[in-house]
Amino acid sequence: MEDREYSLCACCGARLDGMPAYTLRVDLFADGGPIHTSEAEIVRDHGDEIRWLLSRLEHMDEVEVCEEESRVFERFTFSLCSRCRRDVHGALRDLATRTIDRACEESWH
Repeated sequence: MEDREYSLCACCGARLDGMPAYTLRVDLFADGGPIHTSEAEIVRDHGDEIRWLLSRLEHMDEVEVCEEESRVFERFTFSLCSRCRRDVHGALRDLATRTIDRACEESWH
């Protein structure tokens, strides 16, 4: 029998060969929010700050760069079986509903 690659469900570990599989992708990124600045801030020379940042970056090793990068953006990808997809979908739906409900409550107070 030949060895072949197969995927496992990220939640329960079930083999996904021969059964429906789902891919869950999660992008986790920093919310920049609104930018508050003045005209003076826009027109001033930022050269010293840029040089300082570049110098700092040049002295970081690959691990440090990855750690800093992950504070701004990370992407996760998971393979799920049908049962775990249903469970994860339910949990995400519940979270979204609670978030929307909380936002609505706050807007009425």
